[in-house]
Amino acid sequence: MSRISSAEDILWSDIMNDEILIKKLRKENSLLKNKIINNEKEKKKRNVCHICLEEPEVPVWLNGFNLITNDFESCHSSQSSTSCLRCIRTEMDSVIKSGNYIYKCWSGCHSINLNSNKKWIYYGEMNRDPNSVPCPALYRMMDNNNIGVTKCRLCDTQCDGVFDLATHIKKNCLFLKIKCKVCKKMIRKNDMDNHKKSCFRICTLCASNGIEVKVDINDTSDTRKNKLTNHLCKYKKLATCKVCQKEITIFNISSHNNCAILKNNDLNTICTPVTICTPVTI
Repeated sequence: MSRISSAEDILWSDIMNDEILIKKLRKENSLLKNKIINNEKEKKKRNVCHICLEEPEVPVWLNGFNLITNDFESCHSSQSSTSCLRCIRTEMDSVIKSGNYIYKCWSGCHSINLNSNKKWIYYGEMNRDPNSVPCPALYRMMDNNNIGVTKCRLCDTQCDGVFDLATHIKKNCLFLKIKCKVCKKMIRKNDMDNHKKSCFRICTLCASNGIEVKVDINDTSDTRKNKLTNHLCKYKKLATCKVCQKEITIFNISSHNNCAILKNNDLNTICTPVTICTPVTI
């Protein structure tokens, strides 16, 4: 049996309460539907980095050689779905470390050759100054529309905008890697002071052969300079062997002994005949 069994049992207050409840439920249902629709729209419009799958921090696009026309140009697919500046740099570093140097963009339409020393030409605006941020026009547009990430994900520094964040990552972030002037290694900016305490110069010729000839940079005496510049390097090139065309060093000079052996074929060109004069009797 229903709660309202007859017209006599209907109370006006119950009807009012039911109508208010129904209106409230309809309103909440409408708000929920709108929220779901808006979330779906945001998901469709939201651009994510193809590497970290997050909203791009300082977005950049890739430049490479078109696999059809072989023209060097910006990748249109990469422009429509940008990636993080740090993620792109990390991806390029990993490709170089693997020894491949050549890889394709994420859409597979452009080839990127990292053999060049000018790594900055492979991302951002074409023909840009290497000392500037990668995509200045894009960052200015994002700042004017108040969109984009403005907080550094590594050091948590809050910047004034995307352009300011790009400048921060390029020049001021504590996690920025800079080259040590002594050993030429890439060191994080916040670790440079500790690195200098144990840093040393090395002979690159010896180091390439597994031997470290090092000098403490904190030592300012003359012995430091002598150790740095006047050590006997076994791998210094002394000459080029004219026979085998290989380098001659103190380390491998004995291996060129066979190059000095004269063979029968060489006697005709190197040895000259000797004329023996006989005495004339008068």
